[in-house]
Amino acid sequence: MRSRALDPVSFRILKKYLEKRVQRSLRSGFAQLGTNNGLAGYTIVDFGEGELARIIGQYTPDTAFYDPAKDPPTRPNHLPGEISPSYKWSTALQNATRPYEQTQFRQVLSQINWYMDQHETRYGFLLTDCEMVAIKRLDDEGRLELSESVLWSTKGSEDCPQLTVLLALWYLGMLAANIQRWKLMV
Repeated sequence: MRSRALDPVSFRILKKYLEKRVQRSLRSGFAQLGTNNGLAGYTIVDFGEGELARIIGQYTPDTAFYDPAKDPPTRPNHLPGEISPSYKWSTALQNATRPYEQTQFRQVLSQINWYMDQHETRYGFLLTDCEMVAIKRLDDEGRLELSESVLWSTKGSEDCPQLTVLLALWYLGMLAANIQRWKLMV
């Protein structure tokens, strides 16, 4: 199940870049909610490597949103994520004419769906060196809803707000923290 096609250095750089920024934004968001008694219905979650949450079988997603107050071997992965190189997966492959490319597109989605099913989660995501796509699992039959692609090159400002990769990951973290919504009940 595990295929690390990005070179190890690029993979580590991408993960470290993401981890610190997403962790800080989550801490800040939860701190703000805490000052307004807004944490009711939320579990404080953290973001990091998939190994920091419960491992089911021998397969581990690349990333996890998890409850840091729980023991690593038992804490659930509220929202698994996969990191893949753009030459292996991109939203452009969804409408590819070559069967191999269509298979690649579905294979990576199948992998993240499998992790979402294992951890009984409603949400997951795929991240490449070019884009991020949020995924919602609709049922236990493998039906998925994919978000619009969020490009790494997207930039926003106060005057012109835009959804960026880091903002999308923060939002997914907040969905993962929602006690009533992170788990798919079928």
